[in-house]
Amino acid sequence: MSTRLMQSLKFTEEDLPYNRRGVLSPQQVSRITAQRRTIKLVLLILGLLLTGGGLAFLPGMLDLYAQGDSNWMANAAALGIFALLGLPLVYLGIRPMRPVKVAAARGPVKVARVQRTSRTNNATSTYVATELHIAGKIFSLPDAAFSELEDGAMYAVYHWEGLDEVFSLEKM
Repeated sequence: MSTRLMQSLKFTEEDLPYNRRGVLSPQQVSRITAQRRTIKLVLLILGLLLTGGGLAFLPGMLDLYAQGDSNWMANAAALGIFALLGLPLVYLGIRPMRPVKVAAARGPVKVARVQRTSRTNNATSTYVATELHIAGKIFSLPDAAFSELEDGAMYAVYHWEGLDEVFSLEKM
């Protein structure tokens, strides 16, 4: 396995035996756990901000209701919208992480450079990405991996089951 390929996919020779057994290596567990914790923290903070923003409408809503003003319903609707947006994010932020399952895809590979289009804020940009096609699955890889892979060769790709994140791969 080439060093350049291992660096581009962020795995080492020590990771391969673990991935072959369907588990992450200690280094991979540490890296993935840190990434997931960061995402969960961002979701929790965003959810709390949205929910807190909704709760800011509560005193005004109660005052309007006590005065018999029908505009209290607008505040109630705003509170509900913010809560509906924020509470699921809070839940995702505090929900325990599920274990990562390492799956393997084996077979001949097709390595392709594909043109993709990204649309954001009424702007369209086109870029080229590297894809690895194996056993009916498609994995997006860093561009540095393109020249390191042999089209048509037999590989085993160890990946996050259900996602396209590659943990390691090896030529068979």
